[in-house]
Amino acid sequence: MPKYTANITFKGLKENRIYEVGEEFEMTEDRAKELIANIKKDHGVTVVFTPVEEDTDPTEEVATEDEPIEEPDFTTYKVQELKDYLDSVDIEYDSKATKAELIKLAEG
Repeated sequence: MPKYTANITFKGLKENRIYEVGEEFEMTEDRAKELIANIKKDHGVTVVFTPVEEDTDPTEEVATEDEPIEEPDFTTYKVQELKDYLDSVDIEYDSKATKAELIKLAEG
């Protein structure tokens, strides 16, 4: 989840002033938008949330509408590769399981 900082612009003063709060916290983009709307409605101020850190987990693939995540073709895996994969995602299997059974488990 990305971290955000808040910048608050006070509207309606002699001149618009920007105060950088500088407090970092983690929240979703939807939650940030909800907070912005509530603060503006309740206090008459404009809040701008600026992402300060990308959520870049190299092990996590994120799908977009243009680019779906491609599932691996487990039929091309060797038995040991299937077992290694299942171990890496904490899926239990019988030590005497066949390749077909391991593929079924891997495909979820």
